[in-house]
Amino acid sequence: MAEYDAQQQLAQFMCFSTRERRKGLAGSRKDAAATGPLHLYKYRPLDAANPASINKARSLLVHDRIWIASAASLNDPRDMRFKLVLNQDAATRKRWAKENAHLLPKVSPAKRLLRQQQLARSAMTAEMELGFKQDMEQNMGVFCASTDPRSKLMWTHYGGEHRAYASSLHHTKTNFF
Repeated sequence: MAEYDAQQQLAQFMCFSTRERRKGLAGSRKDAAATGPLHLYKYRPLDAANPASINKARSLLVHDRIWIASAASLNDPRDMRFKLVLNQDAATRKRWAKENAHLLPKVSPAKRLLRQQQLARSAMTAEMELGFKQDMEQNMGVFCASTDPRSKLMWTHYGGEHRAYASSLHHTKTNFF
């Protein structure tokens, strides 16, 4: 990992006029619809008296590590609740089951084929939905960020009485955006 020199980064950024800096921010928001956001902004409160707060800031700002929250750790238990609905078209379900067979648990080829066939021809059973949701809760996480560095809502919610920061994270195009 390359060393990060905050003073050098700030000096490079400050060599642009205020108008140029604002234009750059506006351009990133304007182009976001076509290509996805250029930057994501992670808002974090900062409490200098709290070692955990300092460690989270250091992890993000120095070590380039982000926190992915588990479903169980979210403050609203409904945040990751959803209803699964299978596509009603049998051919689409069959193609999906074949393309995603690698996602099925590691079982014998015969059991895997049987499971693929069940997925392809049936609607989502209560048992299948429960199993899928449990798997999601155990293996999926949530990362929250904003595309707007000036969001009043985010500063209000995460501002920590105006003792907070927003870290700019460079976004690379993925299937998530």
